[in-house]
Amino acid sequence: MANVTGPIRSMPGSKHKVPEGAICDGYNVECTNVAIIRIQGETDSWGSEMMDLCSSCHESYLKSCEEVDTSGVCDWCKLPALELCNIRDFEEGVCGPIYNVCQTCIDKRNKEIFGTV
Repeated sequence: MANVTGPIRSMPGSKHKVPEGAICDGYNVECTNVAIIRIQGETDSWGSEMMDLCSSCHESYLKSCEEVDTSGVCDWCKLPALELCNIRDFEEGVCGPIYNVCQTCIDKRNKEIFGTV
């Protein structure tokens, strides 16, 4: 793990500038190559974990992202959904907790806020 932040506005998967001379954290492998990219990993209202990755490990990371199952139970309506999105509740602030929410709940929230979807 390259770095642990404090509260952060960006979402998991965001790209950040990698510090000069950083070594790859490896993605499911031992690696000592020079890192070329920093990816934001697990994130909550306390902060996030960052991964410094070389080009090879970054490719492995991107492939694994394509295979991620995004189905589950919506954190807001508690109903099963085929696809959940990571979002924050604007009322809890830009660094608040991240929820896994279905599109129906997102559309409902947007309609309440903006009057349209």
